[in-house]
Amino acid sequence: MIVRFAPLALVVLALTACGGKTAAGPGGTTGPTGFTGKATISPAQNICPATRSCGKPAVGLTLGFSQNGDVVGTTKTGKDGHYRVTLANGGRYVISVRGNTGITPTVKPATATVSEGEVRQLDLMIDVGIR
Repeated sequence: MIVRFAPLALVVLALTACGGKTAAGPGGTTGPTGFTGKATISPAQNICPATRSCGKPAVGLTLGFSQNGDVVGTTKTGKDGHYRVTLANGGRYVISVRGNTGITPTVKPATATVSEGEVRQLDLMIDVGIR
């Protein structure tokens, strides 16, 4: 019985070793690196009732991720405010946001760090200047 499954086990092992990415090491690579999350505009109106949230999904904003003053990754928020960006390497990133209204919004947190091979959950709060 074991002899019959040995070739199958070798095939599965070979496919596993060849497919996907491997752990970092000499000649090895890691999985994707980046951030994913939801961007929310808050406050989204001048007067916020105590009974509900004052935020709304940040739709159609461009998020920039910079290292050493250079934008190395951009993404656009979706209709529900969600985003995902894949970056070339880990490290500390400065996050910026561009709107479609001519206003330069601010983002919190303004910086974030991700490790090589990690996709980090990072929800963002966007302030568009409503007061």
